Amino acid sequence: SKDTPMDETIHIYLDALHKTDTHTISSTKTRLWPSILVSLRWIFKHPISGSTIIQNGLGLLVINNLAIAVEGFITDILVEYLDNNELKKSAKIEQIENSNWTSKVKHYNKIFSNKLDKCASYKSIEILFLLRNNTAHGRTHRETNSMNIATQERTKIESTNANYQKVRQFFNEVNVMKESEIYSNVETLWKLNNVLFLIGQVQVFLHSVLENNKSEKFTSITSELNNAYKMTIS
Repeated sequence: SKDTPMDETIHIYLDALHKTDTHTISSTKTRLWPSILVSLRWIFKHPISGSTIIQNGLGLLVINNLAIAVEGFITDILVEYLDNNELKKSAKIEQIENSNWTSKVKHYNKIFSNKLDKCASYKSIEILFLLRNNTAHGRTHRETNSMNIATQERTKIESTNANYQKVRQFFNEVNVMKESEIYSNVETLWKLNNVLFLIGQVQVFLHSVLENNKSEKFTSITSELNNAYKMTIS
């Protein structure tokens, strides 16, 4: 339609037809991660409020949805590779679909010779999931530092939770955050600058997964991934 604000490509997948004694059965599937990736691109194409609390909330929303997209993508890779178009999905596929991120990584590394941790930006993905695991459960972020009474010297701020501290150290290492001795509600682990860094790392990672393990079974996934990053949005 000429009124459509972006050049959409609609993917509709019809699974194989199956016959029973009484019925012909068909099914379609809609993947979740393409919509998430396109929507995140759309969000950052538009003006964002200067309010700190709104930006923090947006950062948290993006982190959790970004992790959903990555986990869904890897799940689809595994399912597509193992699926033989049976009427009933195998126990292995059901196990994978119902497993958590850590288990899916283990399944992936057992199935493919090119391990997931060999894909570009994998370290950033680990950090994304550490951050997601804490924020998805509403874990309050606490910070601490100390001052030497005699010298008045202060230590650098640290996160009291081990996962949050790993995230902080990583962001320091890649220079998206700077070490500080001063508390700030702006310098959160999920500030927009950090979030934008992770968005870029996810894009690199997803394409690297497909580059490392090529298969004709991934044709539709490749098409949806390319469309998610190439479609014009406004």
